Amino acid sequence: MDLKINIFNETDNKYLPYKKLKEAITRVFESENINGINVNLIIADNDFIRELNNKYLGHDYVTDVICFPMDEEGLYGEIYICAQQAEKQAKEYKVSKQEELIRLGVHGALHLVGYEDFTEEQRKEMHRLENKFIKE
Repeated sequence: MDLKINIFNETDNKYLPYKKLKEAITRVFESENINGINVNLIIADNDFIRELNNKYLGHDYVTDVICFPMDEEGLYGEIYICAQQAEKQAKEYKVSKQEELIRLGVHGALHLVGYEDFTEEQRKEMHRLENKFIKE
């Protein structure tokens, strides 16, 4: 499999679960039989995510994860995760910050391979898949 996952930490967080993030995201692409993809995963702060969300999606608020497939063949993509939002959600869901970061990375990878979460049914399926790829 020709899969390259680059992780960029644009925050002050010292410890991030780089290896576990890569492993979980790799499982998503393997399960979809996707070869030859290059993914950049960027861990950013509230201001950056809000700016990105506003500029590209027209939403003037902070969100937890934003994904951009970068070419029509789906061979390159970017996943942006908001570290502060991950921390907030980790407390809310009573999980570790690392687990929430991994969940958001998997969520982003699922979007890159074509899954959506517009409807309640789609959200349930995404959540089921997130749990599957986190626990494997």
